[in-house]
Amino acid sequence: MLLGKMCNPEKDVSSRISQLAREGFRLAEVTIESPGARPERRDWKKIRRLIDSKDLKVIGSTDFNLQIASPWVPVRKAAVSEIKRAFPILGMLGAEYVHIHPDHSAKRQKKEMFRWNDEAVKDLKKAASRHGLKLMVENGAPWQGGLDLIRYLLERNPDVYLLLDIGHANLGVERNLATEYFRLFGDRISHVHMHDNDGRRDQHLELGKGNIDWKGIVVLLKKSGYDKTITLETFNPEGGFIRSKRKLERLWEEQ
Repeated sequence: MLLGKMCNPEKDVSSRISQLAREGFRLAEVTIESPGARPERRDWKKIRRLIDSKDLKVIGSTDFNLQIASPWVPVRKAAVSEIKRAFPILGMLGAEYVHIHPDHSAKRQKKEMFRWNDEAVKDLKKAASRHGLKLMVENGAPWQGGLDLIRYLLERNPDVYLLLDIGHANLGVERNLATEYFRLFGDRISHVHMHDNDGRRDQHLELGKGNIDWKGIVVLLKKSGYDKTITLETFNPEGGFIRSKRKLERLWEEQ
């Protein structure tokens, strides 16, 4: 298990990377988002040197607000174009994988929403590959397309991977769907996000503050042979990163 921390894009990227390295994380998930990590900031090469000096692995992330499946054609085109601006930066930072968030802004047009997401994924995976990046899609809640949308996209794009968000797999369901995602796409899961919630809201709580059975999740990961990267996305409170790290490391050793 290679454990990392999400760099909060509301803060300065360099300071976040230095902090997570001090805290003992070995992976930095760098998300290209406003306000603190917009593509046009001028010190990305300096950030690359910092990453190298801390001997960190990098995972790339893009803005979840960009509506790649909007009912409006100009909006879709602009959203895809903005995501593409992140790829040369993340490639330069040394990332191997980058993920995008499927878009549910056209939820009243489900068939079209699925198709527009697929069109965007096909375009973005080609653009990502030109910068040495492999594209992942992240699962969302049922009202965001959920498992059905992920299945649709992965079936149509065999060279795209899954970022399994354990917190999102817990939203609006009777039981966490992580087991189902592993059953269906285990060989395509290339990264995992961990954060907790009450099953109703995407709260990004520290591990143990919601209703997710983290011991069961660790058992699932180890039983499935998952030994890749994990990012903690526990923003509430931000100090919960360290407590979550210790909890996960303890559970990993115990199972």
